[in-house]
Amino acid sequence: MPDIEPFTTCAPASPRSEIGPAAVDRRHHGDGIVRSRRDADSERLSFSSSWHGAGRAVSCRKASVTWKGRQVIDELAASSIIVKSRSPRGVSEEAPWRLQGCGRVVEAPDAEGLSRKVAKPVLLVCVKGWVGRENNTCLDTR
Repeated sequence: MPDIEPFTTCAPASPRSEIGPAAVDRRHHGDGIVRSRRDADSERLSFSSSWHGAGRAVSCRKASVTWKGRQVIDELAASSIIVKSRSPRGVSEEAPWRLQGCGRVVEAPDAEGLSRKVAKPVLLVCVKGWVGRENNTCLDTR
């Protein structure tokens, strides 16, 4: 079998060739985007994995008991965020404050040199659910 050169998207002399693909946690828009480093130290220290997001601070079940859907909708409306849902329980399960902030998750690998911060996005819209599914339609494509 012939030797195959590893594929890189940049010229070998380019400093960008040492930076890996962007890592984005879709649950925490606005906290940052990082790019993994592709050097031996980074691969040895982190197994080529830069971050994994912040995760849940509260389970779906605990969130649905702790916050009522109407309460979540009203609090988000006070911040000019519109919520549409067929299920108030679904809204309480997806309450944004039940997730941990991932600012520290972005800062830590950047500070250790495992990745580099490249952007801080601003969330404009978030659509959750399944398009076209009868009980949980968030977006009408008709």
